[in-house]
Amino acid sequence: MNSGGCSKIRPPSPSGEMGVFTDREALNMLGSSKNAGAAVDEAQILKELHQRIEQQSLPVAVRDEMEAQLVDLDSYMGTSALTGLQARTNRANIWGGVMASPFLIYMLFLVFNRFTDKLGLHLGGTALLNRFNAFLLDSWWLLVLWLVVMGGLFLYYYGLKRKTEQARKMLIDAFYARTSSFGGV
Repeated sequence: MNSGGCSKIRPPSPSGEMGVFTDREALNMLGSSKNAGAAVDEAQILKELHQRIEQQSLPVAVRDEMEAQLVDLDSYMGTSALTGLQARTNRANIWGGVMASPFLIYMLFLVFNRFTDKLGLHLGGTALLNRFNAFLLDSWWLLVLWLVVMGGLFLYYYGLKRKTEQARKMLIDAFYARTSSFGGV
């Protein structure tokens, strides 16, 4: 039958024949619908925020982007939790790029060397790559240290993303609580 585990019934095709979804197809559709659902939810929340701001004539600018709107709400509410988390997330993102740059440069040099060798230009990059690879093997601890730092940075970044999502929800809830006391939406 299906090597992907349990299967789902596929809706009839235009020709009327029935089929079976594999688990992978079902998960891909679920992931796509989750992303679409999150975008619709965010648009709905943004619309509700705009309604509350306009109905109660609050001194908050109405923005088309959720992040910009939440930054304005953060300053209106007198907190800086969300903006602080966003700044830390941005710094972690930049440091991730800085830490990944040696690997990217190495890969670009490797691809460039292979390309020039295939063209017969032999610019001496192979000897340099061999020396660099020998250096990495001799100082394997340096590579392990780099991997540990990259892993830690990766975990830190995703931890900050999770905290930022929680702070967004708390800010929206606090805004709703404050504006409902004014006879909100």
